[in-house]
Amino acid sequence: MRSSTAANPPSALGDGFTEELYRGVFGAIVSPDDEARDCRMVAAVTELQSLQPRTQLESMLAGQVVVTHHAAMDCFRRANNPALSDDVAVRLCKAGASLMRAMGDAMRSLERLQARPAPTPAAPVPEEPPPRDAPPEDPAPTSDPIERAMAGVIPPEPQPVPEALIRQRIARARQAIAATNGFGDWEAEPETDPFSVEALTATLRANQMRR
Repeated sequence: MRSSTAANPPSALGDGFTEELYRGVFGAIVSPDDEARDCRMVAAVTELQSLQPRTQLESMLAGQVVVTHHAAMDCFRRANNPALSDDVAVRLCKAGASLMRAMGDAMRSLERLQARPAPTPAAPVPEEPPPRDAPPEDPAPTSDPIERAMAGVIPPEPQPVPEALIRQRIARARQAIAATNGFGDWEAEPETDPFSVEALTATLRANQMRR
């Protein structure tokens, strides 16, 4: 029977531990190209919090419960694909059943821990003030550790390349082509530039007429 004690906030278990716990869970249940990854991650947060872990050990078992649940559901979903052979579908169902047993084992271990009295939290160790000549430390991140874990799993959107940088790259490429073909550092006007769109189009048409 689960204790009625509420789960500790992330700060009580340590922001670093909380972030790593969620990062591991998210990495096990979603992939970068998963269209439902946001929904899966939100569901995982709800599932972990509903198990009400009070300590780091209970949080680790709760993470195993969530991961094995999602893995079992994925096996059953893949087994329902009519394009698979009966042999592959049966193996997927067996894998899902094995994962469900592992989930049950983790649940029972978690319930045994939560049936015990909540451990007394250790008294915080007072921090010593930094020396006066010490350089200022970088400010600690203020974002929630769960949000940081989500950001660590989801790849950032590619930033658009500035137009000025594109023009510089094109100019360097044109100069390299010109140097390769014996033009050196020659800067031609657009109407006489042999590498302009008009000049290349005319060259292509001339080659076609020779055939």
